[in-house]
Amino acid sequence: MSLGGVSYFNILLDERFTVKNTVPTALGCIYTVMENNSVCINEMKTLVIGFGRVAKTLIKYLTGLDTPTYVYTVDEKEKALAEVFASGIENSLGSIDEYDLIINTVPAKLIKKQIMESISKNAFVCDLASGAYVDIEAMQNMGIRAVKAAALPGKVAPCSAAVYMEECILDTLNKNSGLKSVFLVY
Repeated sequence: MSLGGVSYFNILLDERFTVKNTVPTALGCIYTVMENNSVCINEMKTLVIGFGRVAKTLIKYLTGLDTPTYVYTVDEKEKALAEVFASGIENSLGSIDEYDLIINTVPAKLIKKQIMESISKNAFVCDLASGAYVDIEAMQNMGIRAVKAAALPGKVAPCSAAVYMEECILDTLNKNSGLKSVFLVY
């Protein structure tokens, strides 16, 4: 894209960058959960809402930690794949009360008041989605432990996040400007 003769590239449209960024997001989520709970994450029956890039990476790490991990998604293709990677799937949020840990990755208002009211008071909710779609304050007022875990790559792994950005920027420059080589000094 060009604006006034200046080429502009949106880093968030780079699939390699966005996928790499899911790693510190997922690990940061696990850190956030462990920091806010008195039990090990593998003892928490977990529901991951969504099955996008972040959710897939998160599920990989959660199942690697022997965490019973279930997925809620409305997409039929995602459900089929989620059954392979997770402990199981949920077809609705109607049984949300059965979960100790609820992780939202969907930038949409799926956890409405009626769903919120059925969340166990012993559960922990971690919202990873960009935007204000989960009403964390309302949950906290209901006695539910809930956090918004935003911008995790920069918070928990700033050096890794910077390296991913650098790789993306250099790849973009190499692909789009005829730049033949770049030397980096660390």
